[in-house]
Amino acid sequence: MIRTVLAVDNEKLADQISDTLEKNSIAVRYRCRTGAGAIRSIKKMGGGVVICGHKFPDMTADQ
Repeated sequence: MIRTVLAVDNEKLADQISDTLEKNSIAVRYRCRTGAGAIRSIKKMGGGVVICGHKFPDMTADQ
């Protein structure tokens, strides 16, 4: 199973992306609204895939 973190600031967009992924058998293990939350989640899982927007309230995706 793919370990996936969805990190998107916009709740409605996060719902749409999550629904699309789950319809295609990709379970979203963590959902985050901040960059720090995404980093924490991926560290908890010990690696995986992060699907994110380009900008968060606390940092940008390239940070």
